[in-house]
Amino acid sequence: MGNPTLSPSTLFCSESGGWSFNDYQRNGSTLIPAEEEDHDDDDGYIRMLLDRETAINGGFQKLEPSQEKWIQEARSNAIHYIIKTGAVFGFGMQTVYLSITYLDRFLSRRTIVGEKWWAMKVVGIACVSIAAKMEESNNKIPSLTEYPMEEPFIFQSSLIQRMELLVLNTLDWKLHFTTPFDFTPYFLSYFTPNPSHPKMICSTTTADIIIFNALTDAKLMRHRASVLAAAATLLALDGLLVKEDLEVKINALPSGGCLNIDDVLWCYKQMKGLEMEKKELPKSLGLVGSKRKRTHVIEL
Repeated sequence: MGNPTLSPSTLFCSESGGWSFNDYQRNGSTLIPAEEEDHDDDDGYIRMLLDRETAINGGFQKLEPSQEKWIQEARSNAIHYIIKTGAVFGFGMQTVYLSITYLDRFLSRRTIVGEKWWAMKVVGIACVSIAAKMEESNNKIPSLTEYPMEEPFIFQSSLIQRMELLVLNTLDWKLHFTTPFDFTPYFLSYFTPNPSHPKMICSTTTADIIIFNALTDAKLMRHRASVLAAAATLLALDGLLVKEDLEVKINALPSGGCLNIDDVLWCYKQMKGLEMEKKELPKSLGLVGSKRKRTHVIEL
């Protein structure tokens, strides 16, 4: 069966109005803060996160050759918009990463008919708006009219709301995906035994920046969050590792068997190449690695 198509008629669907956590809970997911659970066992918590990782993790899935070039460019534009918007509002990197995850998953399930650049703009706004509602505190969630827009793409709130609902329905209202930021504190604690060591503190920020640089790389974003986190953490600690070194470090982890060495190595090398471009994390984006609140989702 082919991908469902995205056209103006589907954008202007019958649903109206926004959505809230009440809608989210009615549609089959319940959020449970970690403080209500016993997560003293980090290994157990990581195993739970690994179990939650899905078989398809983000990236593109079988794009039509005729569409791939413009979709890649439109995706890149949407990601730059998401990152810029995140910096404007001071969103955390978790919010930015989830926005791009929603974007990629949406594109893997929906086909945009023709080169409708305006449609991709609306999708980008909808994805970052949904992620902000999921991750940010209420006083940091902007109204739809506050999201940056430039001529000729000025959208009414009602259109963005409809796109939000289309994205939500396309994702089956499953929004709380694991991200690399869920895993990096765990990997850092194992790869750097002394948590107070200056290298540990510096590497936390460096790993966040490496993950940030990976956001625009569609091939990297196809990989599981745990693989990206492991590769970014290892690169932050040592940029001269070879496959044998990675094997020793990964196999020493209690959860090491869940990580494919070749995948980690490929991501490590790809991230190392991106590091040569020397991108920097926007100062107004929050670094979330060790501050990530533990929350898990029960799918009913």
